[in-house]
This record gives sequence, structure tokens and C-alpha cells, in this order.
Amino acid sequence: MRVSKAALVASIVTLSSLFPAFGQTLEDAVDQSVVELQELTGDAFIDEAETILMRWDELGGNSSAYFDAAEIVIAEIDEFMADTQAVQEALPVPLGALQMIALNYTGTASATGQTFNPEDALAVYDTGIVTSRMGPPMSFRGEYQRIMKRIWIETWGRSNLDGMVGEEAPSDYAKMLFDVFDAPSLCEPGEAVFWSCQDEDRSRLLSVCGSPTSAADASWVQYRVGKPGALELSYPEARMSGADMFEREIWRYGGSTLRFSNGEFAYSIDADSFTDTADISVKRGEEEVFSLSCKTSHPFLDTIGGHLGEAGNDEALTIIPGKVSDEPVTACPATVMTSWSCLDESDGEVLSLCTSGEDDDRRIQFVSIAENGDSRRVPEDPVLLSGEGFDLYANSAGEAVASFTLGNEEYYLSGDKPGETGSMTYWRGGTPRFDKDCTVQSSALPELLSSRENGQAAETDTGFSYSPQPILYGGDDGQLLPSPSAFDDVIRTLKGLEAGGYFEAGKGLTPVDSLGGEAAIPYAMGLRDEAFHCAADHGGICAAPDEIYNLKAFLVGFRDEGGIDWFSPEAAAIRTPEEIDLGDVALTFSALSPPGTPVVRYGDGFCQARAYFEDWEAGNQMYYRAAESLYPAGEPDWDWIWSSFYGVVGRYNVRAEPSASADVIGIAENEAIHFPSFESVTSADGYDWREVALPDGTRGYIGAGLKDILIIDDAGQVCATVDGDEVRLTQITIGGE
Repeated sequence: MRVSKAALVASIVTLSSLFPAFGQTLEDAVDQSVVELQELTGDAFIDEAETILMRWDELGGNSSAYFDAAEIVIAEIDEFMADTQAVQEALPVPLGALQMIALNYTGTASATGQTFNPEDALAVYDTGIVTSRMGPPMSFRGEYQRIMKRIWIETWGRSNLDGMVGEEAPSDYAKMLFDVFDAPSLCEPGEAVFWSCQDEDRSRLLSVCGSPTSAADASWVQYRVGKPGALELSYPEARMSGADMFEREIWRYGGSTLRFSNGEFAYSIDADSFTDTADISVKRGEEEVFSLSCKTSHPFLDTIGGHLGEAGNDEALTIIPGKVSDEPVTACPATVMTSWSCLDESDGEVLSLCTSGEDDDRRIQFVSIAENGDSRRVPEDPVLLSGEGFDLYANSAGEAVASFTLGNEEYYLSGDKPGETGSMTYWRGGTPRFDKDCTVQSSALPELLSSRENGQAAETDTGFSYSPQPILYGGDDGQLLPSPSAFDDVIRTLKGLEAGGYFEAGKGLTPVDSLGGEAAIPYAMGLRDEAFHCAADHGGICAAPDEIYNLKAFLVGFRDEGGIDWFSPEAAAIRTPEEIDLGDVALTFSALSPPGTPVVRYGDGFCQARAYFEDWEAGNQMYYRAAESLYPAGEPDWDWIWSSFYGVVGRYNVRAEPSASADVIGIAENEAIHFPSFESVTSADGYDWREVALPDGTRGYIGAGLKDILIIDDAGQVCATVDGDEVRLTQITIGGE
């Protein structure tokens, strides 16, 4: 390529202007960077703006050094827009980027009404900030990001996002500044993510995942479509070397294309690295059967080379954080023990021996699940460990072997050591019909054999574990909303009065100074909506057809110890409000979650959020599994186990110690988490830390605030309406519908 002398001189001048002269202050260098801008128009003005972008990035320093220069930039861009009749949306992208930076430096508005806000700043970044004015396309994203990050660090007084949770959870703009890519993907913890985006129309994700190493003997790449835990497509089905399955074309500027074929379908992913957008196409022959344009949430396709047989750098890989599951694969339900499990890696079938019951009633069953979900059980119902049809013995090599006999069919299962080869052999009519080799995942066969020889069954699993369960929040659309400030004020008042003892029996009619002389119970009663009711299994008294039922419903829903049994015949005989001695009433407002707890839509009002299992049956199975591991030989304390699980809203780090600087050992994100002792709190680094147990039994600490830890089930849920500062309580749930 031939470069003109004039262009070469211009480039030298541009490069030399990036560095302040010897002895020059930062303020002087910044001011000098905009001197020429005031004399230029047209294309020369745009070129100079791009130079300023580069120079401000190189200069660094605090915002105070940029204030005067930034004000000039804002005014000059306003004048440029007036001269060229350019609207904001049509500004050359680098010019818009410089304008947004200047607005951020000054915190003021431009003459055209433009101000800095994170959403608009993120939108500028998402354009790619690409220019072709100097020749080949180039992006100013890096300069823009570094400058904005510098301002953010100075403004917030912190150098990272770690520990920012709850109300301080970082915005998408802040995540962009610190290269945080925590959107959902189909890649598992410990895997490399190369690319991912969301198909919003079909509520699913598309991801390209791979091994955490590009070593030839361990490398694999897989394209996945679906939802976490419910994949629609995995290509290839087995984790295989990407070099034989995928090919990549690197664009000359700003992107690449990944291609592969699955049967008669040809797939292509065109990933633009300037804008982090992608176009996906699926063709059958010449016919396009699927297409999608989406925003890339994990733009790392440029790191896939080593997995495709090209030069690679494993240090550049992005590995999904979180604890890598080391729980053995099993076909056994969560409610029973896994005594032996083996995985056929050639076809994905899982073979397991499942045991249940105790002592003389200990039972066993062979269960297998194929990769397509087909399952078989031998026999159909579990048999006694010591009964007919099942045998357990040591073969000539000393290995434990389990066998089932059903008529003329026989099954033999063996393999003592996890990681080594096991087998399943099927005989019919005294003749072996087929063998199946597999990799042993877990085995308690030697222990079972020993206990059987000693006349008693052995426990096979006493480590604490449970199945992680996603949670929902209820409401019409399940979306969490901020709690109205007027409602939060009411919560603070009610809980403050309760803490002061004003709702105890005999004290509810005592005048309270903070209420302007009004008593606590009349104040609380004044919050009732005219249709207030309580939802409860026992119905009747919770209806609100008139004033007396409305009043009774309120006292039932928020009752505490007092002189009235609200479910007695005497209470049912009360027909007017005057017949109730409010001085003998005791109330509690513990059912109200802390101020700031999210709410969900409910008709014309809202309800404080409560956690519901996404799959209620699976949630119940989680409790059974926790009970079995916590009480391997005794009767579980079901009430305690139930109350020890809470729904954690949002995404929180689980740390090895109660400290914001401790190692992250797991992630809690919109799921049920076990709190061994919820009331035990350690305060450090500005957070209240509670101990949690992760699904595999690992103990750690979480700094989630009370408003982001929801009770599971709907008992105690309080609903209200808000009109300005006027709050009306409309409902409380005290036992389920």
C-alpha cells in the first residue's frame, strides 16, 4: 500500500500530539488538545475530535484537569451541529463519543439539551465507535471505555465492582467498563465460553462452549441451543475436538464467522467484534430455514483458535466462574441413595444401583437412563437387599458384583473404584447377550457386600447435599419491582412501634408521641383498605363483606398473643366493632418484610415478594434429599429443614470467609439456598454475612441483605395499594389459598 508524504506527516503530527511536552502540566496538555478544534469545521473538525479522544485516553489524570477543556468541546460540538444541521442521532459516532465523555467530565448539559446518563453512554459504546476516516475501519471503543472507567473510579471511590450487591448492584454500564460478562449462557461452571446470545422471541439462549484447555487430548467445542438444564440441541452431541467439527473465517476487519454442518443443515455465526452483534443463519441446501440477529453477551469468538487446531492462548480464555460440580452422575431419584453409578461415555447412558429403606427393609433396584431420556428399572419395584432375585458377591478378582435374576434374565453389574472401568452384562436363557463397558462414577458395592456379610446394610451416603432449585416470585408476570417509598415508610413505622412494645396486649391504646398522640392500634387499623381480607385455608373469617369481617380479618392476619382467641365461638359471636376490646389485643407485623424488599404486581396494587419454586415437586424432592443427608439414621426435623431454606433474589458471591476479599467458592442466583443458622450474623466490610451450605455441602458466607432473602411459600405475604402518600393494606396470606 502506498502512503502519501502528506498523510505520513499528518500521522506523525497526530502521534506526537498525544504526549505532553516536557514540564507541561496535565491541565495545560488537556487545554492544548482542544485549541485547534475551535478553528476547524467540517471533516477537519471530526478528525481533530478523534485525535482528542486518543489524547485524553493517553493523558489520564483526574476529572478536574478536564473541566475547562470539556466545556469547550461541548460548546464546539453544539456549534458543529448548528452549522451542519446534524441531529444527535446522525452525529459521526466518534464525535458523539467525545461529546458523551465531555458531558461526563462536566456534569452539565449542552446547549442542545444533551446530558450524561449511563444508558446513553452504554448505547454509544454499543455502536462500536467505528470510523473509516483514517483508512481501514478502526474502533475508538478502547479509548472511550478507559476514559469512562477512569471517571467512574474517581466518582465511586472504588477500583472494582466486587461486593456491589443489592441496591448497589452494578448497572450494565458499569459492567461494560469493567468487562463483566455475567449474562446467562449455556456454558457450565469451569467451561470456556466463546460466544453466546439470547433469542428473545423464543426465550432461549445460543452458546458456543468448550473445554478450559486447548490441549489436543482434552480439547472440545460444542454449540448449544435451549435453556439451562433443558437443551434443545447440542452439536456435536458428545464433547469432541472442535478441529474436526468447526471451521472459522477471520474477517479482515472486526469479526469472524464460525461454520459447521449438522446433518443436512449448514450453520453460520457471523460475529461482529466492533459492535458485539451477531447474525445466525441455518440453511438446508440453498433454503434458509432459520435466521437471527442478536446482541452478543459473551464476545470471545476470537479466543477459539486453539480449540480448532490453530495457534491459541489458553490464558485468554474466559472460563465461566462458580464451583464446578463434582457430584457423581446418577440415574437414582433424589429421594433414594446411589450405591453404584456408571456412565457409558459412548452413548451417554447412566447405569445405577439405587437403595432405599433401612435395616431389614433395605431395598435395591437397577435403574438406567439413556441420553434421550428413556429409562428402565430392574425389577419394576425394588427388592429386599437380603431377598430373592438379588445377589451380591465377590468375584475371583475380589471385586464386588451385584446381580439381578428375573425369570430367565440375569443382569450383572461390577466396578469398585470411581474413574475406572465398570461393566453391565445381560444374560438370557443362560447365554450372555451383550456387555456394556462404562466409567464408574461412584461405588459403595464393597461396603454393601461387607455389611451384607455382617448381616446388616451400610449407609452409602451421609454427606450433606440437596438439589439446587430456581425460584419465582409470583405476581402476574413474575417480575420484581421496587418497593414504593410510601409503603417502606409504613413498614418502618409499624416495625418501630412493635419494637417499642406498643402492640403488646394492654398497650395498643396508649398515645404515641411519634404518631402525634395517636395510639398504635388505631393507627394500624387506619391502614386497612375497605376490602381488606386474609387468604387462609380456613376461609370464612378472612372474608371482608362488611366492616366487622374486615376488622376481624385484620386482627386474625396480624394477631399476636392477647386475650382473644379469634377462632373461638366467643369471637365468632362478635357482631360489631364496639364489642371488641382493642385494649386486650396484641398485634405483630413480623409478616412484613424489611423496607426495600421487592414487590410484584397484583391487580391494582402489589404484594411483597415471596419465593416460589419454579418446579414445586422438584422443590419438595430437594427437602427430602437434604433430610436424608442431614439425618441418615433418624427422623428428620422437617419444620427446621423447611425454615432453613430461603430464596435468594439476584446474583451473589458465596465466599469462603465472611469477608468481601475472601475467595469466591460459588454463586447464588435466584435459587433456594440452605442457611444452617439464619439468625447467626457476622458483620464485616459493610455487610451482614450469613453462613450458607451449597448444594454439594460446601459451607460458605453470603452478604445478601434481608430484603433480597425471601421466605419460601406465600404464608405471611402482605399486599397493598399506594396513592401518593396514602397506603392501604389489602390482604395478608396466613396459610395458603
